[in-house]
Amino acid sequence: MIKHKFHYNSNIPFSLALKYLCLKYLPWHYCKLCALPSVELICADCIAQLELTPKNVCSKCYQLLPYTTSQEQQLCPQCKLNHSYFDKVYCQFRYANPLSKILHEFKYSGVTEYAYALGSLLYPSMIKAGAHDAIIAMPLHRERQKERGFNQAEYLLHYYIMNAQKQQANINGKIIMRSKNTQIQAKLGNLERKDNLRNAFSILKPVTNMKILLIDDVMTTGTSVNEVARLLKLNGAKEVNICCLARTL
Repeated sequence: MIKHKFHYNSNIPFSLALKYLCLKYLPWHYCKLCALPSVELICADCIAQLELTPKNVCSKCYQLLPYTTSQEQQLCPQCKLNHSYFDKVYCQFRYANPLSKILHEFKYSGVTEYAYALGSLLYPSMIKAGAHDAIIAMPLHRERQKERGFNQAEYLLHYYIMNAQKQQANINGKIIMRSKNTQIQAKLGNLERKDNLRNAFSILKPVTNMKILLIDDVMTTGTSVNEVARLLKLNGAKEVNICCLARTL
């Protein structure tokens, strides 16, 4: 288990922080995937079953390429045409069972204590992404968040907040907001997704020359994160990278 000096952060609801402290310091746990006793939040056997993103993906957006390549900087056709406003995606896992199952329960059944275990899977990608001026969660519209009870991307940050060095935990939830309550993206086609997100986000504070890391749970087509990146870049952001737990391929 990764251990660092603990520092409390008020971004985490107090009741969940207490649960996380138990998870962090107990010598054993029950694996959140198979429910068997484990010294880790997710046992080694279950982690071995998670599908990693394959090697033949675009080095920028992690979209699956139609061919196998040994080149580390191979781009997909869309990224070659600079249709992506974000600079790079960091993602370790493919969106597939059993990860998709627990993500679905976390997101739609309100099993919020799963956030810490899922956050532990996201953590290595965040560390790999390196230092940023600000880390922001993909925003939900206030009505959608009220309906769900929480923002899943914000909750995935809890593990990072409690385990990263204090100077690295520069979470900033007040940079961008979702000002338009759009339809659920998963139910729409590619062109409909773009239209659905037009004027959906608003900037709340200056981002000039900032390097920003945007956190999301699942990246499907990348339309949502690309729209946020576009708005940040238009407002002067120097670099916008994406870190997600899973990528649909």
